[in-house]
Amino acid sequence: MSQPSSVAPSLRSDGGPKIAAAVFFDPAKKRWPRLRLGMLLVGVALTLLLGGLLLSVLAAPVLPALRLPNVSFLPHGAHAVPDIPALAPERPTTRRERALRDEQLKLARERERSLRQLLQPARANAANAANVDHQPLAIGFFVNWDDASMSSLKENLGSLDTVIAEWLHLAGEDGTLRENDALRTAHVSDYIRARRPDLSLVPLVNNWNGHEWEGAKLGRMLADPAARKRTIEQILVFVEAHRYAGISIDFENIAAKAQADFQRFMAELYAVMHPRKLLVSVNVPAADAAFDYRRLVRNADYLILMAYDEHWADGSPGPIASLPWFARVLRARQRDIPAEKMIVAIGNYAYDWGPPGQPAEERTFEEAVLIAKESEGKPRLDPTSLNPTFSYADDDDRRHHVWLLDATTAFKQLVTLRSLQPRGVALSRLGSEDPALWKVFARKGPLDAARAEELAEIRFAYGVDYEGQGEGLEVTAQPQIGRRIIKFDAQRGLISGERFSAFPSPYVITRHGSAKHKIVLTFDDGPDPKSTLLILDALRDAGVPATFFIIGANGQNHPELLRRAIAEGHELGNHTFTHPNISSISPQQLELELSATQHLLASEVGRHSLLFRSPYAVDAEPETIDQVRPVELAARQGYVNVGMQIDPDDWKRPGSDAIVKRVVEAAERGEGNIVLLHDSGGDRTQTIAAIPGIVEELHKRGFEFVTIAQLLGRSRDAIMPPVPPEEQLRSRFDGAAFAVINWAGAAIDWLFVLGIVLGIARLLFVGGLAVSQRYRERHRQPGQRWQARRAQLRFRANDGRHRRRPRR
Repeated sequence: MSQPSSVAPSLRSDGGPKIAAAVFFDPAKKRWPRLRLGMLLVGVALTLLLGGLLLSVLAAPVLPALRLPNVSFLPHGAHAVPDIPALAPERPTTRRERALRDEQLKLARERERSLRQLLQPARANAANAANVDHQPLAIGFFVNWDDASMSSLKENLGSLDTVIAEWLHLAGEDGTLRENDALRTAHVSDYIRARRPDLSLVPLVNNWNGHEWEGAKLGRMLADPAARKRTIEQILVFVEAHRYAGISIDFENIAAKAQADFQRFMAELYAVMHPRKLLVSVNVPAADAAFDYRRLVRNADYLILMAYDEHWADGSPGPIASLPWFARVLRARQRDIPAEKMIVAIGNYAYDWGPPGQPAEERTFEEAVLIAKESEGKPRLDPTSLNPTFSYADDDDRRHHVWLLDATTAFKQLVTLRSLQPRGVALSRLGSEDPALWKVFARKGPLDAARAEELAEIRFAYGVDYEGQGEGLEVTAQPQIGRRIIKFDAQRGLISGERFSAFPSPYVITRHGSAKHKIVLTFDDGPDPKSTLLILDALRDAGVPATFFIIGANGQNHPELLRRAIAEGHELGNHTFTHPNISSISPQQLELELSATQHLLASEVGRHSLLFRSPYAVDAEPETIDQVRPVELAARQGYVNVGMQIDPDDWKRPGSDAIVKRVVEAAERGEGNIVLLHDSGGDRTQTIAAIPGIVEELHKRGFEFVTIAQLLGRSRDAIMPPVPPEEQLRSRFDGAAFAVINWAGAAIDWLFVLGIVLGIARLLFVGGLAVSQRYRERHRQPGQRWQARRAQLRFRANDGRHRRRPRR
């Protein structure tokens, strides 16, 4: 930078006094070196402060272990059904017993012969069956309501040709439809199209209301031509608006008298969709005499045969899809449905039948295997159906029978389907399946002993197991790989035996902190200079503690509120530094978010915090492996993940009375101990007004307000340990750096405000001058206006002559 030029004094032309020296004139030339040195020192100091803070944040503090009590992995009461002991020594068999045994052997041989015949390819398909490289379409059924379905979709999207998603439901008998979760549907659609634009995405519409199949409502809709037309119009609008490939119809529990109307509906739907080149598929039972498959196939591009539920939830216990039944019903449908229009849906789930008279509970493969592990059940392959099964007794010693479909049953079904050569094979459903299935499903190559052996390893790829009660979450076990011993029958080309040698296990999250009549008030997203201040006042007046999960950036701007909260006996927790969605950021960014907030707490209040809550309530109760990984990362750093079961949605501003009512009712129902409220992120006047009511109403009902430390049975110093002496100097250093950042941010804010004010003032000043000049122009006399006009013309003429004068 050059030295500022000086202006030498001189005499005025009229002989007046000399002009004074310039204000910034520095004849000794000392001012600039001093300024430059000062700027250098300030720059070095700022570099050291900010660089030191950056290094501190990169080195995450080591938090002490909290050592919460262990909770047994095994449930209380559930156990395996004991073997029946021998009551007497063996005795010679009678003639009747020998005859019965011979009949049983004959029946077994007959079943074996029948199964061999069913597995033999039909003559028309014998040549095709030899072609093991024939690859049918791979289709997956997706549902919005299970996070594991999304996990499976992410994991296996590359193996699929089509996704059929359950997104629409029959809402009324007038033909109106409803979408079950529009935001989720949009997210899934965008996810698939971004990664597999070539994949066919098809929505599914059914008559399931969340509890039952509404056959009566469906029948009334089908019988009404206007209702049928309305349903078809809504389907067309939905499909075309979202650019889907077509529609899949899954109407179940159709009464026999409604079958004719159902056929009319399909004919009308196909007449609308087919000219627009939109696919129509219809899901039908694989063996139901009420369905006219031959007529139905004329009005659909594909018939999806649901080749499962041989024994269903409301029936008696038994195999879900025994291999002889599976092969027999598909051979029967082969006579009704052309192979190019046949899609076979295979199941991969379990039914858990309890006491007689009660419907079975549908379970995923993972849930069924966990039950077997925790109850010490022994899954075995039933030799007749070739479906796995086991039994156990629950807490009340009631006997349960579990039948399931897994990767080994899928292997055998795929072997059978190679002789039928259907157009596609569909998995029902994504998220409930045995993950090992993907080693044979949608894979080319022979289904031989080597491929069967690949199914021996079992992993839990989607779900999470919870133990204990409470809202303090701790990851207590990592996933473990299990193994099963596979027996392959080379003569039949089937898996004939399966035995678990080691059970797999998923992530195990242990809940802590459940206590009767204890409540913790928690506030997220602060501190806020207005709301947090008023909330602290309200808590002080009510005489109750609370826990504030702070955003680091907000705490940096208002450290005085953090210090006040600590001084008044409240707790502080980590809510990240910038409030990102942790499910969409990298592990490295999450570590930095946690570390920066932790260093801020240490520098401002002299304490660390072991409490962490995810922003946006993401992963507060993880259900899938994708969701549990950020929680696991926080747990590895020593944090206790704090959930919240009582959420009155105060951020939606339902009214202070509604907030009080929701909190009190949830607490009385025993839904949880921790209340989620907010002290920043918008207008919090309703939340502030609700605090006295919440405290008063719950006190009346005998509830005690505590901190999270008290709920977990730990001291304040255990949950918020003081900064050790060896780290205090670094904390002061970090505090100075945060203060500099605050000052710099405030200075920039004021500069922007000053610039805006000066800009507006300049605009008003110039505008005022213009208005004033215009006013004077209008009120001049005619002679004055002419003189002013002549002066302007003379100035312009003189200015033009000067411009044309050449340089010398």
